[in-house]
Amino acid sequence: MRPLVTDGAVARDAGLADGAPSLTVVLDGGGQGPTGGAGAAGGAIAAAGRGAIALAPAGSPLRPVARLMGADVVALPADARAAAWVLGVALRAGGDDDGGTLRRLEGLASAAASGGASLARTRPAVLLRWAGWAWRRCGRCSGGGVPGGPCGRCGARVDGGAR
Repeated sequence: MRPLVTDGAVARDAGLADGAPSLTVVLDGGGQGPTGGAGAAGGAIAAAGRGAIALAPAGSPLRPVARLMGADVVALPADARAAAWVLGVALRAGGDDDGGTLRRLEGLASAAASGGASLARTRPAVLLRWAGWAWRRCGRCSGGGVPGGPCGRCGARVDGGAR
């Protein structure tokens, strides 16, 4: 599994405040001043290592810092419960990485943000396979999401074109 990085608030909401294997948490209050949060985010991305995927909530310094450092970024839903759910599913899905992890996480975040993801007890691996299947390319960036939902990378509406 590719290493994941997320904000402390999202990890807390998911019951993972102390982190987990393959999860690096951006510590709250990572520094003082205007660049304090950015410094903590940069440290977390660096600690996660190559191939990290940042699961970044809106307004978090993690999103722009991860992009600047060359990490892939998945835009988490604005709803804290949905964001925590996406993180939980991502961590429980298992360790396979056939190169489609980013696409599946974008689809999952998109479905959760559009209200189309059920918080029922469907197995995480099944949810991620579905998200990968439902994923469609965004017309604005190289990311994507589920048709009718926001892009899991830039937030633009995905109309449902090519995979």
